[in-house]
Amino acid sequence: MMLRVKHHCCRKLSTYTLFLITLYLSAIALVAFVCKDIPLSPLFKEFHRDTNKLSQQVSDSNTLRLEEATQYFKSRRPADSIKHYKREFKGQVDIVIAIVTVKRKSRQTFSTGYLIQTSAALDKIVRTHNTSFNVTLFICNTETKDSDHSEANFVSAYIPMVTKHSDQSERNANVTVLQKETKDYIYCLSTARMLTPRYILMVEDDSVPNENFLEVIQQSLTQIGERKFAFLKLFYPPKWQGFALEISRVLELLCFGAIGGSFFLVFHHTCQLHRHWKRSLYVQYIVGFLFTVTVIYLIGRQNIMTFRSRSRHFHSLHPSPACCTPAMLYPLETVPTLVDFLNNSQQLDSDVGLDLQINEFTQTFDLPGYQIEPNLFRHIGMISSLSKPIKHPEEFL
Repeated sequence: MMLRVKHHCCRKLSTYTLFLITLYLSAIALVAFVCKDIPLSPLFKEFHRDTNKLSQQVSDSNTLRLEEATQYFKSRRPADSIKHYKREFKGQVDIVIAIVTVKRKSRQTFSTGYLIQTSAALDKIVRTHNTSFNVTLFICNTETKDSDHSEANFVSAYIPMVTKHSDQSERNANVTVLQKETKDYIYCLSTARMLTPRYILMVEDDSVPNENFLEVIQQSLTQIGERKFAFLKLFYPPKWQGFALEISRVLELLCFGAIGGSFFLVFHHTCQLHRHWKRSLYVQYIVGFLFTVTVIYLIGRQNIMTFRSRSRHFHSLHPSPACCTPAMLYPLETVPTLVDFLNNSQQLDSDVGLDLQINEFTQTFDLPGYQIEPNLFRHIGMISSLSKPIKHPEEFL
């Protein structure tokens, strides 16, 4: 009789364990099914190999954003808009935003409208932000044939614009695309410097800001304090922000697992599941740990970070990698040295990318550069201004 009862209890225990295993595996399968349609998740590329279809989705989204941005400008009076930027500030200007733009040379017959979208988003935020910053904005048009840049001509009715005219060296056919990019950047940076702000924010014309980007900048500068630094990088390509075999990324994933394991212990105790599943606390913790790690990895680090971007309190500072300059904030005192460094590089006929030159600048002068994570800007430029092939559309969905 005793053996029969014991056998019954063991069978009941095994059945409940099997139920929990099935439940957790079903939950993982459901997460995987959802994540296969989420861009930048590990499963997305496996289920979406038709780049033409993805490109069309990006184009449709771009068209909708362009329509909204165009309507935004048309709802404003040009004279009042320009007057807003010519007003006198009480005290020093804190941030001057320079939108660097050039006409894209593409086989596409349509206008990308990147500049209009970026300008509309920044104009709206500059007018309505809740920070203590005095902020102003201008367009830096580096298209030598300014009459050809229809987007810049349209936006210039609402936002002040300066236009760079080519010199003899740039009319030289030997000037490469990368060299012209650096020369344009020097010009726009120097123009912004003439307004003597505390900081200069250089934004490429295909970089749309988050609504709270000024609040995050203010908090980040407070965090840096009196330390000298070269720049704050406000964008880094999301495709390189996923989980990887890097110590910091592995530790981050393990931390998620540790939190998940602890939550599982609390969940089992609260729901009194431990009465049915009489495994040790250690086993319950490991199950929760592995479940959480699997789910977080399937969702993707980039998509997890979108939740952090909602509040300025969830952003963090990291040492900056070398790549990319869509949105960079410079302290005014750094700019003269940086401009001289970039000019010297040009005199040496350097054909190195602008981002790598800026990274070399930080190493030469031993000035740290910081990256804010999550990104404060979204890169929408699937069609590059550097005459490169169209980029993979997944980055822009």
